[in-house]
Amino acid sequence: MMLAKAMTRPNRATRPLARVALAALFAITALALGAQSAAAQDTGPAACTFLEIKADSGSGGVDSKLSALKSKLEKPPFSAWKHFELVAKHSRKLAHMKAEEVALKAGGKLTALFRQLSKSAGKKDRLSLSLTLDDKRGKRALDSKVHVDAGDYFVIVVGQSDSEGHLLAFTCSAK
Repeated sequence: MMLAKAMTRPNRATRPLARVALAALFAITALALGAQSAAAQDTGPAACTFLEIKADSGSGGVDSKLSALKSKLEKPPFSAWKHFELVAKHSRKLAHMKAEEVALKAGGKLTALFRQLSKSAGKKDRLSLSLTLDDKRGKRALDSKVHVDAGDYFVIVVGQSDSEGHLLAFTCSAK
């Protein structure tokens, strides 16, 4: 009973110690918040390229404009299609923690948010992004957070029918 009372209301002997502890807690919190905001300020924009791709079961292979993606598109689950054509290319600079909308040529919109840049010695930089995709009718089709190596492509199947698919590929880099 005495212990609970001492923890809820400091007496005259423990008040100075409680004040010091509280001041230390505030100082540590302020330092942590300052470090976070400094890190956020140091993160420049992410330069991203979003590619809309039409995939179908016809012949023709991979469009020469998609050569950087060829190895990914020839592997499952994308290898079910045999022809890939670039429909649209969108370049965007994503400011840190500021959502950017991309109107898709096939209809709908993609919203991308650059969340974080992770750097580790001896490894590729990694970017964290939040992506939401709304279809032509405004219905949410995707709400996801992804982590991708800088300069690498990430491919998403946006829509598909029996013989066709609509893919969205993106790559980003940041400093």
